[in-house]
Amino acid sequence: MYISSIHLRDWKAYSDASFNFPPPLNGKNVVLIGGKNGFGKTSLLEAIILCLFGRFGMPLIGRATVGDSEKMEFSYNDFLERALHGHALQQGRSSSSVTVSFEGVNEEKIMIQRKWYFT
Repeated sequence: MYISSIHLRDWKAYSDASFNFPPPLNGKNVVLIGGKNGFGKTSLLEAIILCLFGRFGMPLIGRATVGDSEKMEFSYNDFLERALHGHALQQGRSSSSVTVSFEGVNEEKIMIQRKWYFT
């Protein structure tokens, strides 16, 4: 299986963004994501990690401070509050979501979506 697409809604600097990835062909199974500093590469990685692992992905996020389980709970919630797109609440949107879609060689598809709500 490979990641075929990622959709971010109100996640950090992304108000609504989709990324599509080609299937691996002829031994070419690596996709490189590049860009200037501050263009969202790390935000994309963090979105994938938290979509797939939820709060258990926090130790994989370098800029999130985690320690014991109590601090991890606080850090997870705090991190998510800071991850909500800056203008979302002003525009009446009170949630963010990340969707990661996978495809297999036999056209099997899996979609994992995680939503976070803010009030």
